[in-house]
Parts: sequence; structure tokens; C-alpha cells
Amino acid sequence: MVLSENSRSKPESERMFVAVPVPASVRVHLAARTDHLLRTFPFQTTVHPQDYHITLLFLGDVPTARVAELRMVLGEAVRPLPSFRLSLGSLGTFGPEAHPTVLYVRIAGEAEKLADLARRVRTAAERLGFTGDRKPFVAHLTLARRYRGVKPYSPADAARIWGPGDDGTITSFAVDEVILFASHLGRRPMYEPRAAFPLEG
Repeated sequence: MVLSENSRSKPESERMFVAVPVPASVRVHLAARTDHLLRTFPFQTTVHPQDYHITLLFLGDVPTARVAELRMVLGEAVRPLPSFRLSLGSLGTFGPEAHPTVLYVRIAGEAEKLADLARRVRTAAERLGFTGDRKPFVAHLTLARRYRGVKPYSPADAARIWGPGDDGTITSFAVDEVILFASHLGRRPMYEPRAAFPLEG
């Protein structure tokens, strides 16, 4: 993961979140399947393939002056953990079934280790007063937002178009780091990696 250094004057705060990155090979595979699905079930906004990630904690606006200490506690929190493996699961949606607000793919594999990682990240952030998003952790990868099709969205039809999962050789990947991202609304890709924290246990 290449981290970006912005030489321009820094803002007083940035919208930030902590997430698990997705390897390029998985992103390419996922983007192709998503494009195929959206020809039948269009959404207003699609996630740029470079922005695919699994959110662990949304932090909201983080003062620039506090990013250094946030990086320190996040690194300390995840460093003792060993790497583990995840894979892509089935499709899911948030919002009304016929007109969902979010289209996502579920996360399979060592989900309990992913949940533990999310708990550690939240605990570390809360030590500094960052409460983040209070919603319960739901492991998912967002593909698109705000359904705009004329006909109602059909989970069964979408699942048929999406097709069965593979045997794990394509969509299985190792989780060996966590990324602190900054979010730039209106930009594509939207998310900029600011720090990487390896799992070294």
C-alpha cells in the first residue's frame, strides 16, 4: 500500500476511517462482477474499485493535530495480532428491499478475527476520545449506493446474476495490515491512505 503525502497546506481536520484494504486482484474480480450486475440493477453511485475496503471504524472529523497520536495507538492495538484470511461472500443490501440504499458483499472466512480486530481498533480510538460510529460492526464491502432502477430490486434475481462464489482461489486474501484513510468527498477515487499498521503477531 502506497501512502500519500500531501505537500499542500493541511486542513484543520479531515474525515477519517480505519479499514482493511482489499488486494488489487480481488478488486479487479469484484469490479467486473459488479459492473455486470449493475446493468440490470442500476445504482446512483458506484464505489470506485480503488476505494474497495472493509470498514473497521468510521471516525468522522479528526483534527490534524491529533492524527499522530491516533496513529500511535492504532499501531499499538493491532501489532500483536497475527494475520488471517478473509473471502468474499454473498450479496446483501441495507434499506428497503425493493429500493435499497446500499449494495454490498458479505465477508466470509475468519470473520471472528475480523470482529476482534474491529473491537481493538474501536477501543484504541476511544482511549483518545474518538467514539466513532456507534452502529454495531457488520462485516461488509460496499459496492454501490442508492438504487435507481425502474423495477424493484430483487435479491433473488441479483443473486442469480452475481453468480456463485468461487472456491476461494480468487476472492480469498490475507489480512496483514490495517489502513487509516482520509476521505475526500467529490473525488474519485475518494479515499487516501494516510498510515498503515501491520499485524505482526
